[in-house]
Amino acid sequence: MPGYWVVMVNKVTGSASTEYVVDSDEAWQRSIDVEKQDPRVFATVAPCTRTSQES
Repeated sequence: MPGYWVVMVNKVTGSASTEYVVDSDEAWQRSIDVEKQDPRVFATVAPCTRTSQES
């Protein structure tokens, strides 16, 4: 199922993490919420069109 990756990078440490979200609006809201919670974190959204069944 296509969805969106919320990509988060800590600007101080360089550590990164991702979260998979199905809904576009929810993904963007999550990225906004993450940045509000911790200003040291940059968050963005990237579309994910590949399914786990594709290789």
